[in-house]
Amino acid sequence: MAKNNYDSEIQQGVVHWLISYFDYDTWEYFDIFLDAINGIALSPITARDALPTVTNAALYWANDAALVYLTTFFSMMDENGKTESWMYQFYSPAKDSTFLMWVFNGVVTDFQQYPGGDLSIAVPDDWINSDQAITSADSNGGDSFRAAHDSVMVVASLTVLQVSEGEMRAVWLIQYATDTELLEIRVDALTGALITGVQDLKPGLLAPESCALEQNFPNPFNPQTTISYKMQYNEHVLIRIIDLMGREIITLVDEKKAPGNYKIIWDARDDAGRSVSGGVYFYEMKAGSFQAIHRMILAK
Repeated sequence: MAKNNYDSEIQQGVVHWLISYFDYDTWEYFDIFLDAINGIALSPITARDALPTVTNAALYWANDAALVYLTTFFSMMDENGKTESWMYQFYSPAKDSTFLMWVFNGVVTDFQQYPGGDLSIAVPDDWINSDQAITSADSNGGDSFRAAHDSVMVVASLTVLQVSEGEMRAVWLIQYATDTELLEIRVDALTGALITGVQDLKPGLLAPESCALEQNFPNPFNPQTTISYKMQYNEHVLIRIIDLMGREIITLVDEKKAPGNYKIIWDARDDAGRSVSGGVYFYEMKAGSFQAIHRMILAK
């Protein structure tokens, strides 16, 4: 049997079908995950549903690993605080390393580790689940935002942030987004109370106003598309293309950038120069404490 990076046996995984429906007129999409054996649609989960699985895996990697961040990844969160895919980030002080895991419907489909950690403060164990967080956010403006717009994407993330001078809190950030508008609601991850009067949350993976990652154009595209981004300060920038399973296709940018506006073209090839198949891809940008990810369609 094959071995993984930790010299342990690789167990046979669970196979899923992901079927994506895309409307070229409205750019709206609908994803459905199916069990590849019986064809039954897989149910979305809350953030805590997969926590025992990812925690055990993280502790196998490092016995001092602690959860520092989690987020919805490839799919939006529904009104019950559930989604098909989550990304969990753990940090080990002993290793001074970060461990990422991608979970689809309760199954870990991929992982990645890298030295250092842009986040290193552990989230307290008693954080409220995503269903409680979305209930609080909806009752404090989210419901009204949904009612005022036809199509709303909801993204949620959990981490420890500095909310005021000398005060750190575990925070759920719930983002309601359309093509033109964004509503951000911050919920105390221990009490469920609304956090108000915060001008800047730091140092988490929230996008500062000084950085921006734009939607690629054209989208859908074939054979190439342009990705634009903005830098306000000198920072090391990482931009990479990821497939639906969280696997890296190619790194487009991996260097320090000065302040300014930039564009990069992706020609639908992987890091070996091979053309990739048509479908849904994601492009991710990291620059200091900034992180953003967008979805794009390669039409073939």
